[in-house]
Amino acid sequence: MIRRWFSGAAWILALGCAGSLPQVTVEDAEGTGIPLGDLRAGRERYVAKCSGCHELHPPGAYDDARWAREVEAMAERVRLEDQDRRAILLYLQSMNADTIGNG
Repeated sequence: MIRRWFSGAAWILALGCAGSLPQVTVEDAEGTGIPLGDLRAGRERYVAKCSGCHELHPPGAYDDARWAREVEAMAERVRLEDQDRRAILLYLQSMNADTIGNG
């Protein structure tokens, strides 16, 4: 019973954190040159894999090099699968404010 409560609470917290991240739009995909589905999948993985342990930073919080370091460090720490790491990094770097419109 307690496990269900914690599981439910974690899901609610993850949804709350995801709400602070902007949704990926067609314009984002066009501006970055990345397929919309890939950006959305990266965002979903970012929320699912990262929000359980810490606050989610918006993609514009760091430049591409810093995101690469952050994701790599966390991937090693939590044994993040390579496909999840790649999807998350693609989302964060592509949605960085400096990238939109420059792709």
